[in-house]
Amino acid sequence: MAPRRSGEAASGAAHDEVAAAEDERRAAALALVAQDHRRLASRCAAIVSAIEGGGDALTVRECIVGLIEAAREHFVGEEWAMRTVGWPEYPAHKAEHARLLRDACDMLKNFDVAFTTADWPALATYFRHWLASHHSRCDDPLLASLSECKERPSAAA
Repeated sequence: MAPRRSGEAASGAAHDEVAAAEDERRAAALALVAQDHRRLASRCAAIVSAIEGGGDALTVRECIVGLIEAAREHFVGEEWAMRTVGWPEYPAHKAEHARLLRDACDMLKNFDVAFTTADWPALATYFRHWLASHHSRCDDPLLASLSECKERPSAAA
């Protein structure tokens, strides 16, 4: 194999720097999304614990509001991550976030005006499904993509 000429070496180094920067963006995005997912899981578990532990309506409501607020913050960060890496499913995923927030706010309204304590276990089931379903359908593919580093040819190539 012929040695690289100085222009080729400079071009290769620039390419490696761009690829390394992309890997850093992916790693930062992955860390942010993973941290937020743990926070959302914790908020969802708090709803379940409040309901199963016999919490009063105010406690359960605060847990639901906490989940919605955490989801809203998480969606902002996750959407930044998707834009940062050029995720092709960004428009659909963002629309799914808007739907999830609408659904969660609707559930909160129903909790306030229609649900009795007998309905609360179904509410806990709903929010577990709400989070798990979105995660498996939308977030797992995103996380897999963020976990991948672009394959780069070695400097010896």
